[in-house]
Amino acid sequence: MSVRVETMCERKSAAVVHGFSLIEVLIALVVISIGLLGLAGLHLQGMKSNQDSLSRTQAILFAGEITEEMRANPSGVIGLCYDGFDLLNSSTRPVASGGTGCKANTPGCCQAQWLGRANGNFTAWNDMVTTAIPALPGMNATIACNTISTDARSTGCSVTVVWYDNMLNANATWVLDSRY
Repeated sequence: MSVRVETMCERKSAAVVHGFSLIEVLIALVVISIGLLGLAGLHLQGMKSNQDSLSRTQAILFAGEITEEMRANPSGVIGLCYDGFDLLNSSTRPVASGGTGCKANTPGCCQAQWLGRANGNFTAWNDMVTTAIPALPGMNATIACNTISTDARSTGCSVTVVWYDNMLNANATWVLDSRY
């Protein structure tokens, strides 16, 4: 009589399972789906941050452009010819003051020639906003200048750019202060 001994590998049992159950597959799908949703959220946040960065960069370039134009017209800046510019309200543009007898680099002396250059700068600046920088929704920009001290060469100007920031759901502001 021969007795055959079965080893564990040879034994066929109901306890041995091959493959995955439906529950395991569903759990794996849920875990992967949560991970993909997280990645989609990160991608969306990155796109919003890039848009915010673009808006801020445009505001900086916009403010820098008029500031450089102002540096090229120091008599107009010191004479406060740029004070009061407002993109949304063209009636606030400054007027010539001090008469034709006032000298260059005198605070408050805004002769017509310096004012004409300032108005030309402002018009070009306004054109740049409407054509080259349409990506700043609800944008406005203002210039405020004042004499800082009794020294005729101490005039300070602030260029303020305000726009609606969709990421913040509020207005964002960039201020560039310069001293001339």
